Amino acid sequence: MIGPDFTARGLAVQAAAPAMLARLADIATAALPAGVALVQTAGHHAPGLGGGQYVADALADEALLLAHPRFCMRTRSGTILRLAPVNGAICVEQGGARGDAARGDGVDDREAVQAALDYAAATGIGTVQFHQRRYSIWTPRRLTPMDSGDPRDGKALVASATVSLVSTIGDTTLSFRAHDGGSLETGWELVKASASDPAPTRVWRGGGLFIQGDTARRDPLSIETLLIDHVHLAGGRARTGNYGFPADPQTGDGWDVTDKGLWLQDVFVGRLELRGVEISGFKGELFYIGGEGPEDIVLRDCHFHHTNADAMNPGGIGGVDARHCRFGDAYQAIEGIGGKRSVFGGCEFYDSVTSSLWGGPVPGFQHSYTFATRDAARHAPFVQLDDCTFDGVDTFYLGCWVRGRITAIDTQLILPALGQNMRTDIDLDITGWADRVGGHALVTLTGANELAELPGTNGFVARAAENVSVRVASAKSTQAAADAGRAFGSIFRFKGFYDLGSVTLSCGDARAASYVSPYGSMQMQPLCLPPARWIETNARLGGGRVSDITPDPTSAAAHVDIDPIGTAHCVNIHAAGTVTLGIASATQFADRQRLRIYRGNGNAGRTLRLEPGAAGLALAAPVELHAYGDFAELEYRQADGLWRLAHVVAAPA
Repeated sequence: MIGPDFTARGLAVQAAAPAMLARLADIATAALPAGVALVQTAGHHAPGLGGGQYVADALADEALLLAHPRFCMRTRSGTILRLAPVNGAICVEQGGARGDAARGDGVDDREAVQAALDYAAATGIGTVQFHQRRYSIWTPRRLTPMDSGDPRDGKALVASATVSLVSTIGDTTLSFRAHDGGSLETGWELVKASASDPAPTRVWRGGGLFIQGDTARRDPLSIETLLIDHVHLAGGRARTGNYGFPADPQTGDGWDVTDKGLWLQDVFVGRLELRGVEISGFKGELFYIGGEGPEDIVLRDCHFHHTNADAMNPGGIGGVDARHCRFGDAYQAIEGIGGKRSVFGGCEFYDSVTSSLWGGPVPGFQHSYTFATRDAARHAPFVQLDDCTFDGVDTFYLGCWVRGRITAIDTQLILPALGQNMRTDIDLDITGWADRVGGHALVTLTGANELAELPGTNGFVARAAENVSVRVASAKSTQAAADAGRAFGSIFRFKGFYDLGSVTLSCGDARAASYVSPYGSMQMQPLCLPPARWIETNARLGGGRVSDITPDPTSAAAHVDIDPIGTAHCVNIHAAGTVTLGIASATQFADRQRLRIYRGNGNAGRTLRLEPGAAGLALAAPVELHAYGDFAELEYRQADGLWRLAHVVAAPA
């Protein structure tokens, strides 16, 4: 019985062992036994690159062979074999990708990479791997008009199912080129805007990775999760500073809306996750979500940069969780709404003309893109900024439901953003630096100009800015800026209507020309606390407004009614004798607002006097300021609209 047992075992092992072939194409010509179920190749088109195991199973049929010839083959005996994943993964080399080791973009791997994505989608394979440092992707020509709605025509790469794109060697770059391998900076094409147009007049480049999800909600979604892990998208286009759109058909320059790096438009997906991904050098948005977008966006250690458009445009009503990412070198570092709730932790937004970010809208868009809405039954749709840096963003708009801690370098912050009607729930700790530029305001508050019905909103009335708290830890010049005379123009600037009981501004160390400056219609001033330490740059004591008293009266004391804005007002006395003062202001101040009246420049013996009964004052006794730097601190009472004495401080001798 021992002999026959060994023989049976030997036959079983021989049947299970795969046939060994050099290339995928050899399957069709090799003399394989009829009914062979497993073949191993040493490579795809040559031994050593793209080898794999091919199996005959229920999926390996005529339809799969016809649709995916790079991954399926028929044997001489008629058996159809298909590529089998290893640990749930295939690689693009198994579809024929050769890589671009010379970095010359001379080999087009677009069909191989796209074929791998499509084969994975058709067979439920979860991971497509990239085994080399670089691949060149030659974008196909666009054959239909712009409005055809074809999700694949003219697109470089398309992902249509749950999949992970993973570099197995640390980092992989996909270099996107024109249809002939040339640069898409100059190799763009013209297409018709619609079929009825007599001639093509619209620039087309095609972008990088297009995400083809479901156009309606379903369960499960075609793309429940799309993960990109250290696979970079490189367009090679230049940021020229031409931000007009659409792109100019004569030069191809401008904001090219057809040239987005990662592109998801009006489809539904579950989770979009990018880890260690760099997207750079496209003429349109580098990361773009149009419509309601994914349920969740997760970004880790990503860098999106170098474009005439937005580096980051998350869109959508889902949530964003971005940690240690950089967005910039663009027209907008970010043009974003935070969706249901978002977090940006340790992120940098840099080198851009403008940017914007705010929470919501949830549950969806109402009236307009900038209309701030929330579902009152759910938690507030906050954007949380944890230790983020804004560096060299000319103007950064922060809107409703934004909170956290930021450092702003050469960046003007405007709150809230873009004419939002519900100006609410902003809570920020800010450190400001003036470095390469100066003269700008650090924080600008924009209350509504009038509390009136907003056009096209079915009766929605604009509200006063409310529930805003901004604490500036410090706002200074770097040493290089201070040496060159560069500083903030002001720390705070504001206009419009406010809920004076819920808007508060404060600052620690401050270096600026003014502490507060008004602009536009100045009906109200929210509660603004005096700076803890003021470093003056133009002799404005306390950073306030200045009045110069120059007449030389002969019979009566000079008198001036001041119109203070902010927390300080300095009176320089160049007249003889005593100058009396009142406060006549059309501005409505917050209850308990503090105001310091400084005795400024002037010859010795000149006195600034605040008297009981003067305009705007409710004093029990006169207050006199004799020396430069003396000040009286007043407190405003909203009940009667008068200022009362809090205390008097004499300047050091």
